[in-house]
Amino acid sequence: LDAPDLGPIWERFLAQCILSHIPVFHARRMHEALTGRVQIDHLSENEVGTLLPSPLYTVCKRLIDIVGVLVVAPVVLPLMLLTAIAVRLDSPGPALFIQNRVGLGNRDFRIYKFRSMIADAESNGARLASDGDDRITRVGAFIRKTRLDELPQLWNILKGDMSLIGPRPEQRVFVDQFDAEIPFYIY
Repeated sequence: LDAPDLGPIWERFLAQCILSHIPVFHARRMHEALTGRVQIDHLSENEVGTLLPSPLYTVCKRLIDIVGVLVVAPVVLPLMLLTAIAVRLDSPGPALFIQNRVGLGNRDFRIYKFRSMIADAESNGARLASDGDDRITRVGAFIRKTRLDELPQLWNILKGDMSLIGPRPEQRVFVDQFDAEIPFYIY
């Protein structure tokens, strides 16, 4: 996996195999398994031999996500109601911002957030927010700073689109760009 001649095409191929649950084993690990000998100068990067987490880990993580959301829901729901009212009073448009994002397994899903920008902020195309972005509303600046804008994502977590802990899901246009530029980005 760290061979200098692997190249981006093979790196993407291996990442896609991993995400499709096709086992990818390190050659050194396979040698160890077949010969029963472990090289003393270097062990495999992953003792289990695969780059995917174990099924037990995946199930436990999902259970923690569901229980975590259900435990915080009684406290968070009133806060979400107040945030939605503040967003609606601050600027015209819906309280929720719904956008397609890319999640685990390179799958598209619809993410829910409180709207922190003016309505139709991306009418001229997708672009990342920046400091001093004139599209961000007054309430939007506050809910971004306090992360209140992300509370509706708890619904995405319950649905299994996201996890409480994991990488930030991005828009498809950015994922495709990053995947072309960063080896193993999709993994």
